[in-house]
Order: sequence, then C-alpha cells, then structure tokens
Amino acid sequence: MLRPGRAMVQRGHAYGFSLLELMVVLTLVGILALLATPSMAEWMKNQRIRGTAEALLNGLQTAREEAIRRNRPASFWLVSNLTSGCALSNTSGSWVVSLNSPAGQCDSAPSATAAPLLVTSYAVQGSLDVKALDKDGSAASEARFDGYGRLAGTAPIARIEVRDPADADKASAATHAYRSLRVQILGTGVIRLCDPRISDANDTRRCT
Repeated sequence: MLRPGRAMVQRGHAYGFSLLELMVVLTLVGILALLATPSMAEWMKNQRIRGTAEALLNGLQTAREEAIRRNRPASFWLVSNLTSGCALSNTSGSWVVSLNSPAGQCDSAPSATAAPLLVTSYAVQGSLDVKALDKDGSAASEARFDGYGRLAGTAPIARIEVRDPADADKASAATHAYRSLRVQILGTGVIRLCDPRISDANDTRRCT
C-alpha cells in the first residue's frame, strides 16, 4: 500500500507540466504562426480583391435592373469618392447608380425627383488597383443601360480590372502575385465576374 505522500507526488507528476515542456510547446506554436503568416496575408489580399470585384458586379446589376424596372436609361458610375466634391473616375472602386451624372453630388440621398436621381452608392474599402475600360481599351467611367437592359451610350465600360497594387504594372495576369479579377459587361447587358489567368476555353471562369 502506497503512503499518502507518495500517491500525491505521483498524481502531481501525471498531471503537471515542466518548464521545458511548456517552452517546447510555445516554440512550436511560434514556428507554426510564422509559417502561416505569408499564406494568411495572401488570402486576405485575395479576399479584398474578390470583395471589391463583387461589389462592382452588384452595382452594375443594380443599374441594369433599375433601367429595366423604370423602362428608361440608368447608369453605373465610377466616382472618386462619395462627397459633394466627387468626380467621375475610371480608377476608383467607389460607385453610384443614378439616372444622371452624379459628379459633385455623390453625397446626395436616394431620390426619384431630386438630381442626380440617385438610386444607391458604394464606397470602396481598402486600397486596390481598379481600371475601367471600354471595348477599345480606353478609359471609361460609365456603364449606361437602356430600358431593355442593354449597354447604351457612347463608349460605355466594357470591363473593370481589379488587382492588388503590387500587380498594377504587370501586363500578364499569369505573373500576378495575387488573384486578379475582371468584371465584364457585354453589349447585350450580360454582366459576369471572370478570372483573366484562366485560358481553358471550357472553364466557365475564363474571360471572353
């Protein structure tokens, strides 16, 4: 029969941790954290790109739906910010859906009677490289839809490139460090999100 004192010592040894064991565990946790940091940073940047691209897609779809609902032209505008000093821009992720140009009035409340007849707006979060271009590759800031939901007007936005600033000067998406995305607007009014790195013609994520 074990003496009480010895039994207590054995229980303490079975359930306790030595300083050495604790240091080993903390070291391993630190190493794992360092290994995970680069991939986590990449994931966060890719998520920011996707979030901005999806917000642009939603804005374009809203403008098209509004044009069909009202049976009159409605536009998606890229703007520098959502203040009374805003300007139209082809390099911003912030946007306004309205019937008339929102330049200088991007802080207006939604209204069916007061200029610029604003429907909704969105302020981009974070710093990304955004470029809106027409079908010829020239800068564009407006995508106008007619009452049938088709692209209208002169040189409307045909695509919007969304990428990390680190990839802004890289011509080929295949060389980008992060997953760049593109929002495409076809003449028929079809709006889609695609991946410019994909070349497989059978992949639905491919840009056309």
